Amino acid sequence: MAKTKKQKKDDLQKLEDKINKAKSLVFVGYDKVKIADQDKLRKNLKSENGEFLVTKKTLINIALKDLKIENTENLNFEKEIALALGYQDEIMPARLVAQIARTAQNLKIKGGILENRLVSIEKIKFLANLPSKQILEAQLLNVLQSPASGLVNVLQGNLRGLIYIFKAMSEKVK
Repeated sequence: MAKTKKQKKDDLQKLEDKINKAKSLVFVGYDKVKIADQDKLRKNLKSENGEFLVTKKTLINIALKDLKIENTENLNFEKEIALALGYQDEIMPARLVAQIARTAQNLKIKGGILENRLVSIEKIKFLANLPSKQILEAQLLNVLQSPASGLVNVLQGNLRGLIYIFKAMSEKVK
């Protein structure tokens, strides 16, 4: 049964809301991908507060134009396209899609959107290889703490030296 104009507008509005809400989006080519692999991707995205959304290419194009996403005129989707949306972590959709694409045949990254700009396939693959946000935060914290801990070690070295001198003097007195 064909959809009414109101239903189509509602579908478009829902898609625009999801794209607006997402911090990042990955276009996924899923032509001839096994249902089990699609389900695995859908489940992994949902567990990380994301979403795997299959919709029509024309609907995607209209939504992107309505949302004024830059450089969408260069989009040339071939075959089936789905969206992997990340609502909390910007890197998570790219990482999960790349992870499943390693084992799933025909699952391909076709590009993405980050900060309302179209991002190339190469940049999405680069993002997929980055560590998770928690690991990056831990590494940054370690870098910020290292000068302070080095200073503490240097200051403790002087105290240790003084203690060794006192110990040696006490042993000499005995």
